[in-house]
Amino acid sequence: MRKYAFAIITLFLSFSAFSQVKIGLKVSPNFSWNNVIHDNDSLSLSGNGLKIRGGAGVMIDLMLSDNFAVATGLSYMTKGSGIRFNSAGTEIRNKYSLQYLEIPVTIKVYTNEIMDYTRLYFQVGVSANTNIAAKINDENVFTDSNGETQNMTKNINFLETALLVGSGIEMEMGESTVLVAGLTYSRGLLNIDNTGLFDSPNKLTNNYVGIDLGLKF
Repeated sequence: MRKYAFAIITLFLSFSAFSQVKIGLKVSPNFSWNNVIHDNDSLSLSGNGLKIRGGAGVMIDLMLSDNFAVATGLSYMTKGSGIRFNSAGTEIRNKYSLQYLEIPVTIKVYTNEIMDYTRLYFQVGVSANTNIAAKINDENVFTDSNGETQNMTKNINFLETALLVGSGIEMEMGESTVLVAGLTYSRGLLNIDNTGLFDSPNKLTNNYVGIDLGLKF
């Protein structure tokens, strides 16, 4: 995580030397699900549907021109829905609640004003995410098939990366205040499971669609 943070700081300092910096705060409720790729004839695994999660964070836009920016920041996000096991006609549902710190890096493009003081934006990029806590069925620990107690956080990989695609609207509310409302789709790229159940080519990933509501100053 340190090398990601150092890269973000370096990028920020490089761009800020010749760009206008906009900083803001946001809240981000999201609809989260886990995508399952698992090829096993004796055990059927699938995602556990959608769960409503949420988060909040700091937005940083490095304005390179009126219509172009590099967007980054730092967010605390909760996500994950869990997985369903189906073996010999018996189904077991495990609910996940996963907590991450996310550092996005995206390219953000603005339209010209679609009405007075109002513009649309579109963005695409990636995020580097660090797992800081995890629960299964609202518990920090669980008992595995061998009767041993396992820490759920240790069974989730520490690092995750995701593809980000988003769009929204920004409205100037005054000389230096901007209202932001948008949607972000986050698609996990790396396997988050650290138990061996989803060893390659199997994969368990996080995905969500977030509603971003915030103010920039």
